[in-house]
Amino acid sequence: MENNHPKRNKLRHLRRKLRQIDHLERLGRSLNADEKLKIASKETIRHELQSIKATVPLNLTVNQDTIATADLISELQDEPDAKPENTFNDDDEQVDSLTTSSSNNEHEVPASELIGESLKRQFDERGGDDQLDPSNSEKKSQKRLKQTSNSVQVDTQQQNNDEVFDQDLRRLWRSSEFTVRTLDGHNEAISSVAADGNIIVSTSHDTTVKVWNSDSGQETFSLRGHTGSVTCLVLLTADEGDELCRYLGLVKMHRLALTGSTDSSAILWSVTSGEKLKSIYAFNTITCLVYVQSEICIITATDSGKIDVWDATSGTNLRSLTMFDESYTAMTVMPKGFMFGCVCLVC
Repeated sequence: MENNHPKRNKLRHLRRKLRQIDHLERLGRSLNADEKLKIASKETIRHELQSIKATVPLNLTVNQDTIATADLISELQDEPDAKPENTFNDDDEQVDSLTTSSSNNEHEVPASELIGESLKRQFDERGGDDQLDPSNSEKKSQKRLKQTSNSVQVDTQQQNNDEVFDQDLRRLWRSSEFTVRTLDGHNEAISSVAADGNIIVSTSHDTTVKVWNSDSGQETFSLRGHTGSVTCLVLLTADEGDELCRYLGLVKMHRLALTGSTDSSAILWSVTSGEKLKSIYAFNTITCLVYVQSEICIITATDSGKIDVWDATSGTNLRSLTMFDESYTAMTVMPKGFMFGCVCLVC
């Protein structure tokens, strides 16, 4: 079979153009001038395909000279929309086998009978009813465009809703009134503050820890026990405080706070009664500390780069290790008991 049959090559060229035009029509975006010009030539190309079809006879004599013409007929079946580029035409081999077997005994065979089975398979592969009724393909294309349009509309509506929410939120904050209250009591710079509910706790370089009532702004307690500047503070939650009180054997539940100081001590306070419940000595200035509820322990970090783990109920040192040569500036507890520390490097 000759692959360079001129009409067949022309047919494939025109089909390729129709596939390109079909792809452009399905893009769902604005087209440039060249793309619009290609779409405008669609009817001209289809008319040229019909002209080629008109030159092929309905019946043919099967011999070696008419094999290429039979192949051409198989490609001239009406296809309003061209098949995808990666669909292979298997019916060439089907026609070859039929025509070759009859080459030594010429007789007339209707073209439709010659390639009937091949065309049926080709019809199913190329979309079935969509190829017979172009409106089906157009409806699917319109449905995809509509779905894309609806998606864009939803995204735009969500963006508009977010903008309206942000505007309302800014308007609410700008129209809100704030009450500023000064808590006056420390003699030197305040080093840390923590608050929960109506309780405010502050620490200072004046060695004191003060407890305030946030509703009245009045000082509730001035806790004295450190001999150096108080550097860090942790206010335990109500649940953490209640649980630790039970471990300490206290009958009454207290809100608890932990403080660290340059005097190398960490103190556990009751901010409910103003009592000092427990004191720990770390041998170096404590720069930060944390309470670990799951382990009922206190972890302190010092200016010497050392970390100590303490039993919160007995004050026993459980572990001590030096990680850095400089002072810790911050520390927190990660999940599963891992710690993270930041070191301030001094030049």
